[in-house]
Amino acid sequence: MSDDKDFGPWIDWAGGPCPIPDAKAGEYDLKFVDGNPSSVVNKIAASMWNWREGDVNIPIIAYRVRIPADDLLRQAIEALRDLEFQLDGTLHCIKWEWDGDQREIAEMVRDKARAVLTAYDKREQS
Repeated sequence: MSDDKDFGPWIDWAGGPCPIPDAKAGEYDLKFVDGNPSSVVNKIAASMWNWREGDVNIPIIAYRVRIPADDLLRQAIEALRDLEFQLDGTLHCIKWEWDGDQREIAEMVRDKARAVLTAYDKREQS
């Protein structure tokens, strides 16, 4: 099985023609009735599996598809925007409560987040 954050939700499967015939190796994940993951999911196309219930000893009971890289990048950028916003607000609110090292680290992280976001926004505008 693969890392959950890279995939969409599990979709229950009761058998029939392959629902994701264009999915290449590594672009999908499967659950089997016995609960065991397959070591070949990342090695063969989805269309190579027998998706029909009753035709195999260990049928597929659910599948999920990898989220496209553009969507993952968009999610990461939004999380970074939120982090930058939270750090900036925190730095403005507690100017005197943090010691020098804590404040310096928070400012460094905020500034690096801003630099990445600025570069991303410039790329998106061009």
